[in-house]
Amino acid sequence: MLQIFNPIVSEKILQKISSVRRLSLRRYKQGLSYNGKIPAGAYGVYFKKGSIGIKVVHGSFGALRVGGSKSLETLQRSKVWNDAIREYNILKRIELSGFTPIPYVVKPVQIGKIYFPAIFMEHIKGVPLSKFGRRDLTFQERVRLEGLISRYQKKLLTKYGVINYDAYGSNIIIEHKGNQILSLKIIDFSPEQVYIERR
Repeated sequence: MLQIFNPIVSEKILQKISSVRRLSLRRYKQGLSYNGKIPAGAYGVYFKKGSIGIKVVHGSFGALRVGGSKSLETLQRSKVWNDAIREYNILKRIELSGFTPIPYVVKPVQIGKIYFPAIFMEHIKGVPLSKFGRRDLTFQERVRLEGLISRYQKKLLTKYGVINYDAYGSNIIIEHKGNQILSLKIIDFSPEQVYIERR
């Protein structure tokens, strides 16, 4: 079976992940509708199973069949599979930064009759920056938030050689207590939006 996994992941998490083979077609279509209720973007739709986040990569805006394959063999040779592997490898490269979810596994999942690559990762609790930013933040809190995002981006570049051009809005999750930011995580590293410095 196609599968790439992170050796630091516990056996318990791997067992939970191995039991996930199919995901809801209805929920996937709701994510594609961009109704705001299901986390989704032009590149994928997000599912949650307990403490595990699952990004189903469709690789393109719109129709259900875009990016998926009718067979596992075809999926393995597809651009969308390679894109999922690239995103997983980017997450692996920077997993120790503390700025991103820990990637667990890339494996195929079935939605309806179509197979898609899925990146299984640590689920990050919190709210997207797009929602947090609408809060009644003071000027100082807004400046601190912008400074924090800027420092994260600078550290990703200087220490890990990665620039994420899509690190804003719903791609940043903030854990907070009131208006106090406890942590900030960048969750989307779609290959088309990331520059990787050769080292």
